[in-house]
Amino acid sequence: SRADFVVNGNQGVYRMSQAFIDYADFDTDNDLRYLELIDEIVSSEDGNTYWWPLKFQKVSNSAHGPNILWFRSATFMLMRAEANARLGNTADAIADLDAIRNRAGLTDYSGSSDDTGNLVEDIIKERAREMWLEKYRIWEQLRLGAVDGTLIGIGDRAEVPTYNPGFDLLHTGPGELEWDSDIWPFAIPTNESQYNPEVLLQTTR
Repeated sequence: SRADFVVNGNQGVYRMSQAFIDYADFDTDNDLRYLELIDEIVSSEDGNTYWWPLKFQKVSNSAHGPNILWFRSATFMLMRAEANARLGNTADAIADLDAIRNRAGLTDYSGSSDDTGNLVEDIIKERAREMWLEKYRIWEQLRLGAVDGTLIGIGDRAEVPTYNPGFDLLHTGPGELEWDSDIWPFAIPTNESQYNPEVLLQTTR
């Protein structure tokens, strides 16, 4: 329950999924983004340890007040790093990647500059650690699905959402979805199509 995840009177509404925790693979000894912006909670319901984000709480209590930071230099530096890596400009890509890693208390990138594929994946993973909970990840996954054909995981759900015209939106079993799956767009309500027969229906492609 939501009430079960309480730290100093604050509820951990946005529990981080185990799928994301495994993917992001934070250096829990040195990464300041983990040490400063993530709290671990042991649930009294099941005894499991969950990660609860402190990111927006830290922003609200900072000199910025309650304002949300929409754009940060790290966003654009990692964007440039990925572009350079894909173009084969690995030295420039690693320079930007190291700037982000060093600011987070980590050492320079230790991967091979000759393996462009791994470098691109490491930059994408670094962006996951840097930008988590800033409403970017789903768009990142859709972009990568369109560019690289990467399947999109659905997190810790026991059931995978899928679309069929009978409005049965769930089927059993975890899995992954393609970037252009019909489940990603918001369905247009039936009453809207009844009021306006010309409205675009998202039941078929």
